[in-house]
Amino acid sequence: MKILWFKCVFHNSIIVLTMLFFAASCTSNAPNLNNVRKQKFIGYRNKDTTIAIISVAGKDFYGSMEVLYNVGMKDSGIVKGKLYGDTLFIGDYYHLHDGQDDWKRVPLRLLRRQNKLILGEGIIAYFANMPFFVSYPPVQYDEQTQFVLYPAK
Repeated sequence: MKILWFKCVFHNSIIVLTMLFFAASCTSNAPNLNNVRKQKFIGYRNKDTTIAIISVAGKDFYGSMEVLYNVGMKDSGIVKGKLYGDTLFIGDYYHLHDGQDDWKRVPLRLLRRQNKLILGEGIIAYFANMPFFVSYPPVQYDEQTQFVLYPAK
């Protein structure tokens, strides 16, 4: 009888501990949505134009971005990711290319210098169908060749 009682108490203790573990792990470090900074940017490269509306909440960013190409085509979609320090945005750009039905996902790097954002370019590789920038050569942030996004009013 004592062994049966011990098994029941032990089993119930494991269930309670498991539930407490899941309850503690479900608390998220969600950003404070009462303190969201939203800003619109416009950038140019050659004859192409980029329009981005980016919201920053804590260390997360999200928004929309549209690339208008000189030849009349466009990419439009959403951006989201993390802010590292106060200068580096690392995330993804999910977009539709000129009205196609399938969504594309590309890695996104934005470097904040002074009051502008520079779109980073690098070599993209795929692992498990997830794109990422390879570490060598590093992502380039050249204001002469990449999109430079300036705050719009």
